[in-house]
Amino acid sequence: MSNANDTITLKSAHGLTATIPEQEYNAIVAEYQGRAREIALSRAGAALKHRRALAQYDHQTITAEQAAEIDQIARALVRDNAIIAAVNDLGYGVYAARVAAGRPVNPAQWGNILARARASVGDIDDTPDRSALDEAARLLGLLTADDVAGDTRPTWTINAPDEWDRQVEGA
Repeated sequence: MSNANDTITLKSAHGLTATIPEQEYNAIVAEYQGRAREIALSRAGAALKHRRALAQYDHQTITAEQAAEIDQIARALVRDNAIIAAVNDLGYGVYAARVAAGRPVNPAQWGNILARARASVGDIDDTPDRSALDEAARLLGLLTADDVAGDTRPTWTINAPDEWDRQVEGA
């Protein structure tokens, strides 16, 4: 830990370096006492991870094919969610929970339950909302605005090697 120009520089064993205003560090010390260094490095790590995601999002481009695939997946999610909601409304939520958890369910019985649910729903308006589109994009490994939303605080100077992935233990 070093101190220059009213700042404190903390370094983790894994290469994370955070330069923090002394006043902010003292507030962390007052709140967390012996764990202040660990807490400050953890906050710095979270902020750096967020900043990197934001930079990745800024450079992300979605092709026309990806946009079409996102729309197709989102529509399927809307239909699936409507059918699962109908399964729950029909009183078969226990079966849906078993299937979602990967637990065994009689395939013929589950098929009958799904058929009843589909019949009860009828025609489904599969126009995707923002949450379905975001979920579809995430399934394709893309970042969404929600993934990078939020404050990038703390506004400390934070550096780490490119291969660093939020390791602060043993700091």
